[in-house]
Amino acid sequence: MFSDILDRKLYIEYGPTNLEIEVTNDNHIEIYQFILSIFKNKFDELAKEKDKLKRKTLAKRKFNSEIGKIMQKSTEIFLPKFITPMAAVAGSLSESLLNDLLKNFVLDKIYINNGGDVAVYSSGNKNFTFSVGKNSEIQIFLEKVNGHYGVATSGWKGRSFSLGIADSVTVVAKSASIADAAATMIANDINIDYHPNIKKENATIIYEETDLKNKLITTNVGFLNHSEIKMALNKGKSSANILINKKIILSALLNLKNNYVYLGKNFKINSKKKIKFLND
Repeated sequence: MFSDILDRKLYIEYGPTNLEIEVTNDNHIEIYQFILSIFKNKFDELAKEKDKLKRKTLAKRKFNSEIGKIMQKSTEIFLPKFITPMAAVAGSLSESLLNDLLKNFVLDKIYINNGGDVAVYSSGNKNFTFSVGKNSEIQIFLEKVNGHYGVATSGWKGRSFSLGIADSVTVVAKSASIADAAATMIANDINIDYHPNIKKENATIIYEETDLKNKLITTNVGFLNHSEIKMALNKGKSSANILINKKIILSALLNLKNNYVYLGKNFKINSKKKIKFLND
């Protein structure tokens, strides 16, 4: 495990996990040392349940690790659709660390960023800014935050596999684990079946140990006309609206070929370049 503290931020690299953590407390060094003291054991406990976590989520399945329990809880709410606990792994790790910190410290403002899946907490009226896109083309502002929030992004261009064709789906929720799972599910639904310009491959061909088994995952998305883009985004829009209406998530920003749909709570958004919204 590699770790370092730079500019009051803690960086951790362990296997595929890359964490950036920042707290505003004066005792931030003590907090970072606490994180380092529990991190490896927490991760190793999760690894013991790796095989079960890669199976399809079933209602009320039991896990021993704290992260596994969070993964289970945040994915079973999407049943009966296909989902595995791994859909929430990054956000659940961030959330689990935040929960442990809140049990041991009085926190002012903190974010735990696990490769773009972020758990945030504020004790009152603090602001957070999140960048979306490869070159941070878009920024989402969470203003006057109180308590827990989570922000997560999924899509076929990301580090995880996707069944859909969305370039990105960014979700804001009251927890990082649910934001992570919801972003995955909405991104999966933004799709077009049997399109000649969309390439898909069996997930196990690309990664033998994937939790998606023989599911077809997107490997390339070529030219799509405007009506096809709108049709695919409307599928994701429908899925996101259901989750918003059920109060599972707060908002979602959908992107396909630089065409965007924004739904839910009206968080402020800025863009470096002019972007096209297809909400209507």
